[in-house]
Amino acid sequence: MSVLMLPPQHFSYVSAPPCRARLTAIAETRYRVRCRSNRPLRHVALHEDKVQIERPLPLNGLGHMPVSFTSSKLAAPVRRVLCYGDSLTAGFCAQGRLFEPYGRTMAGELGRAGIPTEVLVCGHSGHTSAQMVANLDAYAVSDTGRQIGKGLRRSLSEAARQDLVVIMTGTNDLGQFFSFSAMLEDIAKLHQVCHLQGVPTVAVLPPPILSNPKVEANRRHFAELLQAWAKTVPNIQAVLDPSELVPATSSGSWDVDGVHFSPDGSRLLGQHLAAQVLPLLACVGSRNGNPTGTR
Repeated sequence: MSVLMLPPQHFSYVSAPPCRARLTAIAETRYRVRCRSNRPLRHVALHEDKVQIERPLPLNGLGHMPVSFTSSKLAAPVRRVLCYGDSLTAGFCAQGRLFEPYGRTMAGELGRAGIPTEVLVCGHSGHTSAQMVANLDAYAVSDTGRQIGKGLRRSLSEAARQDLVVIMTGTNDLGQFFSFSAMLEDIAKLHQVCHLQGVPTVAVLPPPILSNPKVEANRRHFAELLQAWAKTVPNIQAVLDPSELVPATSSGSWDVDGVHFSPDGSRLLGQHLAAQVLPLLACVGSRNGNPTGTR
């Protein structure tokens, strides 16, 4: 289970369940969720038997990203992962009315696997890789999902030292028919920003684009190019293809627009990515000699 951290001015804390908020409560687990009413965020602690009230709701907004999700129980050593990208990282769905970042599920899955983890999520909806490069040091970048987030380098410099950065971008580049060489150059710059700070990366390919066969053909070709390039960069720990993790035929996993994941699809992606990232975090912590992931 994961925890959503948002700016403190929005919230207060109580020990009772939140009004009309639906969630899955598990023994000895603490949740932070936003009420549907205008009342502030509430803290929920359940200590007895397992209580089933439904899974956590998708979020109505992400605040000023990166937003933090943590495993329910944090104990040293804590691993730290930054998930960076576009609307697919933000978990954009239902035309931007809801957000279900895959990093939310990833944090919970890693915690259940015995790896206490803080996952930071920053996804710029509608942005290309070139825009992300142009905004590397920006404090407040607005996007088409009406959310605000920091640039990649700014996010890294202002957070505790990250053990790993997961970068998923390229969907909007493909949609605008950018050249493959320009796409690859911009994505390489994003990874290089992390590597120059001593943080290894994972490259996640753009997922299947169900709504446009021509763009999907381009996606497959670009995926081959990106995989070949990544093999030449030692600090890229893995290249992952969402089409293998959340197939285009996966029932209920895709939004009606055929581009974005549904909330269930984002959760499924987070589950699979957690399984892929789990051994990498162990290797990264050992190699860096930094078991706590702190500066």
